[in-house]
Amino acid sequence: MRRFNRDQRFLKDSRVLRRIVDYAELKPDDVVLEIGAGTGNLTVLLSERCRKVIAYEKDRELASMIPKKENIEVRAEDFLKSDPPEFNKIVSNLPYSISSPVTFRMLELEFERAVLMYQKEFAMRMIAKPGTKDYSRLSANVQRFFEVELLEIVPRTAFFPRPKVDSAIVRLTPKKERDPVFLELTGKIFRCRRKSIMNNLRGTVICGIKGEEIAERLDEKILRKRAEELEVEDLKRIARLIERMRCEN
Repeated sequence: MRRFNRDQRFLKDSRVLRRIVDYAELKPDDVVLEIGAGTGNLTVLLSERCRKVIAYEKDRELASMIPKKENIEVRAEDFLKSDPPEFNKIVSNLPYSISSPVTFRMLELEFERAVLMYQKEFAMRMIAKPGTKDYSRLSANVQRFFEVELLEIVPRTAFFPRPKVDSAIVRLTPKKERDPVFLELTGKIFRCRRKSIMNNLRGTVICGIKGEEIAERLDEKILRKRAEELEVEDLKRIARLIERMRCEN
């Protein structure tokens, strides 16, 4: 009998599988990227509703179990180390351990919509509001670059082997904006999210600008706040300030 590693959880509830496909609102010409395809139970359903499925599954034994169909392209490799071909939608039951790197990788990709299964705790962090315990760099960046919808909570009983936690289906719609300054800013000031912005800026450099110089141009109220208290709009204003300072240099 095959032994599953700790990160392998297969969605066995056919009703949930079909709802995931429905949430993606697939069209006949869509090309769907699937990450962590497992044995292909979701892959096959997707293939019935779109032109092509590009299914990533780095476990070669599992990849070999994905049904062979003309419109399913199986890639037995690590998605995070790959350069995926062109696609327009992402639909996946993600392995828990790669939720964060996959989500941040998606910021670099162009697509119309993503429907993803995450661990419930991770999904709650994605929609968390400033000032709450779950608000983080993840929350700020997901809300900056995507419209985020938590569609449903999926109980642990829907999976095999059964995990110790529930999951959640999330739909992400890109805002079609690029903001590398925002990304670097949040990477620096959320390192210690409970420290004040002043303390997080001290001794750091963001996009070539010293943190102390940025602090001199910020309102005292902002400097006294902690990163976990800043609204996305506050962070966007700081990012725009840094852009102006770069132009001045």
